[in-house]
Amino acid sequence: MDRRVRILYYNHTRKVSGGERMLLLMLTVLDRTSYEPLAACPLEGDGNLDELLRDAGVEIIPAPLLQARFTSNPLHLLRYLASIAATILAFRKTIRNAAPDLLHASSVRAGIVATLATVGTNMPVLWHVQDDLPAHLISTPIRLLAFFSRRTRLVAVSAATAKAFAGKLPFAERLRVLHNAVDRARFPRKASPLDPAAASFRTELELKAGDFLIATVGMINPRKGLVHLVEAFAEVAGLKPSAHLAIVGAPIFNNDALYEAQVHARSRELGLTNRVHFTGSRSDVPAILRAADLFVLNATIEPFGLVILEAMSSGTPVIATAVGGIPEIVENGVTGELVPSKNNEILSERIGRLIDKPRSRLADAAYESVLPRFSIEVFSANLHRIYASLNLGGGAA
Repeated sequence: MDRRVRILYYNHTRKVSGGERMLLLMLTVLDRTSYEPLAACPLEGDGNLDELLRDAGVEIIPAPLLQARFTSNPLHLLRYLASIAATILAFRKTIRNAAPDLLHASSVRAGIVATLATVGTNMPVLWHVQDDLPAHLISTPIRLLAFFSRRTRLVAVSAATAKAFAGKLPFAERLRVLHNAVDRARFPRKASPLDPAAASFRTELELKAGDFLIATVGMINPRKGLVHLVEAFAEVAGLKPSAHLAIVGAPIFNNDALYEAQVHARSRELGLTNRVHFTGSRSDVPAILRAADLFVLNATIEPFGLVILEAMSSGTPVIATAVGGIPEIVENGVTGELVPSKNNEILSERIGRLIDKPRSRLADAAYESVLPRFSIEVFSANLHRIYASLNLGGGAA
């Protein structure tokens, strides 16, 4: 009997956000009769990814915690580069002991480490590109590393992200698109009247019957455009006394807490203390999306926008900015509303329009035409097609 192909999934952090959720989904759909998964991630620091991986039935290999962020501070940059170097040296031994057929790195940072830690070997490395590279002096070297390492292949979460990563380099078939998927069982469609969990969230916010709830969900950082969202909501709130805004999420990285303070301060300045609700990080996001009358994602940068699919699966209409991979999900005026980034006037106008007019048409169209394209079944088939194209040997080649 042919042996299973051994895949080592590497995540550079223990924190759980969108990329880590897709890693867990990959492990859920992976054909384990053909593939044997292992996972390397840190066992220290914030988060609980290692615990979730164990729950998924995957053997955990300890990996060093990588401290690396894009920064304009030269001292911080040197410290991050030193962390990358130390991580590469430590991870090289880990890879040698695990002896995988494929190293699947779940982020660009993980991909850098994986490729450099396997220099001098024939180990194939797959980078999962889940974020756009910023305009930074080290972005070009990162692209060149991926391009000139002939062992390296890449998958991006959207066509927009793939294009942004490639720049002018002809990656061709070495860079493919693997759209994220929504777990429709976890995000069931809302009922009328609302189920107890969804109704409980509205009660928690002390909303009255007939109040209109706008929700945004995600980590709090400048890329999410929350200051602009609060400002646009202020225009709506002056005309629509029943409107409320719930900001669901928490800062995760570096100085994001400073941005959160700015959002709070702007809300107070605009007199919205009783109309804008900051909930912090929540474990009941599916119920929150069912409780909302409208979901808004006002991002300035968004490689994909998984939470849009989750809102659509919940039966909640969507307004989102036309950036990154979002137009690959939302068809303007048909399955949702697309607005320009950083344009408070248009955003407030669209919110006000959807408060006044029936929204079921958008929600129904999204549910019926968008979700099938981003199903777990489609994701699984595409993932296995990509693995098969790598000719890894074993029973799945």
